[in-house]
Amino acid sequence: MTSISSRSVACRPCCRQEKSFSGRIPDWKSLAIHAYHVRKIAIYFVLLVLWRIGIGINSGHSASAIATSCLVLGGLGCVAIGVLALLAYCNARSTVYSITSRRVLLRHGIAVPLTMNVPYTLVDNAALKNFSDGTGDIALALSRRERVGYLITWPHVRPGASRVPNQFSRAERRYGCRAHPGTGLGGAKRAR
Repeated sequence: MTSISSRSVACRPCCRQEKSFSGRIPDWKSLAIHAYHVRKIAIYFVLLVLWRIGIGINSGHSASAIATSCLVLGGLGCVAIGVLALLAYCNARSTVYSITSRRVLLRHGIAVPLTMNVPYTLVDNAALKNFSDGTGDIALALSRRERVGYLITWPHVRPGASRVPNQFSRAERRYGCRAHPGTGLGGAKRAR
């Protein structure tokens, strides 16, 4: 039996299970892009600045008035992106995934750490979604009788699946070591 460090999700020694993997989200930047949508927010603020420039020129405002309003919008955009990037960084630092021979454990939470215990008997399907940056998300579809709180587990649930949320392993660069036959997740299907 592999010993579990203090950084890992703890399990009782009597459970007689071997740990296959334990680790943090390795890439907080990918988490910021795919879960917190930092790129989309940046594009939104760039479009707002361009819109403001167009409106200012069309209305005959002075160049200094247009520049001032664009600086204010740009500053608000930088603050929004900074807050979201900080949340992604803190979330990546506080999240630990552990896979044992019998279950998947997720410890997450920036202010209040929570641990989710998902035995393999409750997992109906595992899906993998690859991104162009070399990271990927693993979704665990739980059986219909088990429900996961969407707000409590966000951003570790599949986006848009609020009726039957799926637990998610986010921004994983080494997803190959999680979806191998030794973990029981070897039949992972590719997510759409």
